[in-house]
Amino acid sequence: MSYYVYQLTDPRTNSPFYIGKGKGDRTQVHFLPSRKHENPRKWAKMVSIQNDGHEVLVERVREDLTEVEALDLEEELITRYGRLDLDDNGILTNRRKRGVERKEGWQSYKREPRKNKKPAWNKGLTKDDPRVAKYAENVSKAKTGVKFSDEHRANLAEAQRRRHSNKNPT
Repeated sequence: MSYYVYQLTDPRTNSPFYIGKGKGDRTQVHFLPSRKHENPRKWAKMVSIQNDGHEVLVERVREDLTEVEALDLEEELITRYGRLDLDDNGILTNRRKRGVERKEGWQSYKREPRKNKKPAWNKGLTKDDPRVAKYAENVSKAKTGVKFSDEHRANLAEAQRRRHSNKNPT
């Protein structure tokens, strides 16, 4: 199957905001809600466009390419437009560079430092700390009055029996 290079375009400005390569129905994957965590900035842009009553334009820039040709063109277009917050005057929400493995390749966006940044509430706490006990008490209160089905109660009891039998082997 041959590859193509595509761009997602904002119809309000006629500017691309994402460049990609694919084959088959790759372009449609961007619209799956399960993918929003992979590139939050791209997802936010798509939602903004839809909230303004428009549709994200999906345009195939060039088709019938080999994978190497598609990668070359994708890289050329990403370099031409630049990545938002990563390149000077960049407009694309792309986060990965060519040739970088997916796990290592995500590029963090530049962010303003948070004011009054506080560490996690439980950093360095132990079970004996009164704050942990207070948290557990609050969670317990939140569950007060929750009615469990007979089946769920039986499952909870069985899980507790297994936990205790693992702690005290006979």
